Order: sequence, then C-alpha cells, then structure tokens
Amino acid sequence: MLILQETCIDSAGSLVVYELVDNLARHVVMNGGDSAYVALLLSGFEIVLDVLVIVLCQI
Repeated sequence: MLILQETCIDSAGSLVVYELVDNLARHVVMNGGDSAYVALLLSGFEIVLDVLVIVLCQI
C-alpha cells in the first residue's frame, strides 16, 4: 500500500487529504494505464482559524 497525501494552506486555514492506493493500481497507472478505473476514497481533516477568538483577544 502507498499513502498519497496533499496539503493546502491559505488564509482560511489548512487542509490535509490522504488516500491509500494499492500497489496493483499504482503499477497500472504508472505504466500508462487508465486512471479512471482506480477507485479513490479520500480522507482528511481541516484546520480553520477561530475568528471569534481572534476578535475577542484584540479588544
């Protein structure tokens, strides 16, 4: 199994998405096979800013 991970950070917060890919599917795609037949079930989490706390701390 291979774990693919993608992260994104912007002013709204951070996002981490990951997916388990089995070796056979990875091998097929890397050798020019059609990736449309590889099923992906993404998981992940998001870290967002708590704007209310930031506003209250500035008062």
